[in-house]
Amino acid sequence: MPTGTLGTVARKFQTDQVHYLSVPINGALGAQTVPLGIIPAGASVIDAGFHVVVALNGTGTVAIGVAGTTTGLAGALVATTIGVIKSAALPTSTIAYFAADTQVIATVGGTPTLGNGYAFVSYIMSNRGA
Repeated sequence: MPTGTLGTVARKFQTDQVHYLSVPINGALGAQTVPLGIIPAGASVIDAGFHVVVALNGTGTVAIGVAGTTTGLAGALVATTIGVIKSAALPTSTIAYFAADTQVIATVGGTPTLGNGYAFVSYIMSNRGA
């Protein structure tokens, strides 16, 4: 039965397809760090970003990364206008491939007091013995 809480283990589908993690962000909570989930060993991140549903006010930003490199997948995405904001840093990221199961986090900056959206990461992995 679904519990509505994040899983404690990395997810890997049995077929070749794009996997994803996403988490809602509530800008009314101000600066915060929110776990997206765990990316499994052998995964390569192909996309990261923030879907702004209601613009964060002030200088609201969202960064996506891992502990120690909190902006490694998407650095300080300005979330003050509605739309999907994608990472420009990902093509040059040194952490886009994960050798071990790794917790991914979203960090809200700029101390917003309103706004919301969804932080997301897409990843692929081979299920074929290449």
